[in-house]
Amino acid sequence: MNDNFSKLADKIGAVALPGGTVQVNTQNIDGQKKLTPTKDIPYRGSVHFVGRETELTTIHEDLRRGNYVAITGMGGLGKTELVTQYATQYQDHYDGIIWFNARQRILAAEVFELFTLKFGLEIPQTQGEKLLTLQQQVDWCWLQYPETQKPVLIVVDDLTDLTQLQDVVPPETRFRVLITTRQQHLDPNYIQELPLEVLLPPIALELLQKQLGKNHQRVVNEPETATEICEFLGNLPLGIILVGSYLTTDLGLSLTQMLEVV
Repeated sequence: MNDNFSKLADKIGAVALPGGTVQVNTQNIDGQKKLTPTKDIPYRGSVHFVGRETELTTIHEDLRRGNYVAITGMGGLGKTELVTQYATQYQDHYDGIIWFNARQRILAAEVFELFTLKFGLEIPQTQGEKLLTLQQQVDWCWLQYPETQKPVLIVVDDLTDLTQLQDVVPPETRFRVLITTRQQHLDPNYIQELPLEVLLPPIALELLQKQLGKNHQRVVNEPETATEICEFLGNLPLGIILVGSYLTTDLGLSLTQMLEVV
């Protein structure tokens, strides 16, 4: 059993049993509290978001056609930023938004954390005299999620093991799942994949200029050097944002000097 899961088990009063069963040290209490869907978006999103408007539209159209969409690509492309922007800009299309940070976490543990720590439910350990398995407890949790008129968006950020999805994501069609992962060439019969590419050079330059804010004149004065910096960074949003932040802290540093540093 993963250390992260064991820590969560201790936190919510659960004991991990052999064979993937979790015993929760609570009783099955009738009259569980009524849940109200929440919209959990843990990140604010960048005010300098540029160049991914088409991808936002594609995500929404794909989620209307199917239940699973995966944003794929290497690190630094801005996958988390993209899904943050989507969840923020399109939140009115959903009655609830659930956000799971999946890297080095067991998704079942994320589900338990949602329903115990956030929603305050007590997960039953038995049905009659029979201990519930981990899968049965996950299923029980989702059965408690309230009815909604609109779909519910589940974001699974930085997923490394896609085999976990079918075990912990509810099968109801009202749940729409948006994933970010570095894995690519996924099963098209199961997940609609949206590969993310590096920024086009003009968009990369625009992002650098926006990062500099009122000090953007340096890009205007040295456009070729600014382009070289972006190219050196592979036109990756994360690298451009980091360099832009550095430049805003050292107003005396020219782009030519910055290029020598990177």
